[in-house]
Amino acid sequence: EHSQEEEGEEEQEEVTQCGTCGETKVVKCSTGRICLLQRPSVIIATKIDLEGAAERFEELKRRINLPIFAVSSKTDENIDDVLIEIRDIIEKEKEASQNDEKNNIS
Repeated sequence: EHSQEEEGEEEQEEVTQCGTCGETKVVKCSTGRICLLQRPSVIIATKIDLEGAAERFEELKRRINLPIFAVSSKTDENIDDVLIEIRDIIEKEKEASQNDEKNNIS
């Protein structure tokens, strides 16, 4: 087997700049994997049943620009909503991956 370097190809990383913090981030590394920062994300705030948690959750929601859920495993509050969101994300990712494969074959 020939390495990429032997064939004259350099390993490259696709780099982007975060629109929020301005930090430069790797989008795709030389292994072809996508950076976690570019993958779909959901924030799950737990223990929402505790005193003062609802107020802290509202403050967090104002600061975060991602889907965020307040859950309680004690009361099962919003657990189903989180599972539905995760299922939807997985389905969208599978569909996008299948579309990418179809486009690469053509």
